[in-house]
Amino acid sequence: MTLHALAQIVAGEPDVSKVVTELADTISGAAIDVTGPSPLRPFLAAAVSRPDSCVLMVTATAREGEDLVVEIGGLMGPEVVAWFPAWETLPHERLSPRSDTVGRRLAVLRRLVHPTG
Repeated sequence: MTLHALAQIVAGEPDVSKVVTELADTISGAAIDVTGPSPLRPFLAAAVSRPDSCVLMVTATAREGEDLVVEIGGLMGPEVVAWFPAWETLPHERLSPRSDTVGRRLAVLRRLVHPTG
């Protein structure tokens, strides 16, 4: 069950609609910086997403990223979102990242290259 109807209602609000229109009018592939309250982030992602494009949301912490994936998944369906986890080590450390982290990152990169399958 998704909350897609709620996302459509929020997208119809005048202020949100204005932001979505401005985003649509920008040059394709351009980076856009939109600042707003945290609860608005999943609704903006849902409003600007298109089947033929990718929306990248950047968060300050891994926890925020995980929460955002769950929130967007609740609005649009979990199959359309992915979390790209950070490496757990710094480049100069002799430790390797965990295998599940490497696997998740590779899975996201594969989805970006082959979005339909």
